[in-house]
Amino acid sequence: MVVLGAALLSGGLFMLVLGGKGEKISPTEKEKVAGEITPTVVEEKDLTWKDEAGFIFQYSPKLEIDNHPEDKTNYANLEITAAKSEGKILILAKDSPYKTLDEWIEKDKSFPEKSYLNVLETKLGGKTAKKITPSEPAKTIIGAIDENILFTVELSGNDEFLKKEFEKIISSFEFFYPTEAPAQSGSASGSSAASGEDVIEEEEIIE
Repeated sequence: MVVLGAALLSGGLFMLVLGGKGEKISPTEKEKVAGEITPTVVEEKDLTWKDEAGFIFQYSPKLEIDNHPEDKTNYANLEITAAKSEGKILILAKDSPYKTLDEWIEKDKSFPEKSYLNVLETKLGGKTAKKITPSEPAKTIIGAIDENILFTVELSGNDEFLKKEFEKIISSFEFFYPTEAPAQSGSASGSSAASGEDVIEEEEIIE
């Protein structure tokens, strides 16, 4: 009986050591695991593009923007690309010869005849716009007419990164109007204030 009791006690201790599911980790290994630092992924903040043509949008710092300063015809001509990404995003602002978006779609020679997969009503910067998806080549064009200016944002190619950036640009796109410079008055103080010079008022001397 003594031998049997000792055997059961030894077996119980053995089961306690091995008890529980999973692999037993020594105190040293626990300290090692606890000391491991998980690297933090820091996302780059989006940048803001404010264009003199009167619009603003958000975009990734991974994008490169060529604003074509040599272009003297369009109010804005932005060519947006990304390294290792095929395709591009084009943003144009130019005088519109069309009074409506339907006329633009019907008469603009940049659209091949009968090439549209779909034409949808949408918004661009809060303005009524048209979203056009031609069948060939792969591209998506969103256009709006504001103050007789045709604004278009065009995505060409099937690159997934550029598709996401295109949607980001569209969703963050806003129109703004530059503040007009205040009219200068004929007074000397008004001219000085408009030019940014300090205005010194002479004190009236009472005799």
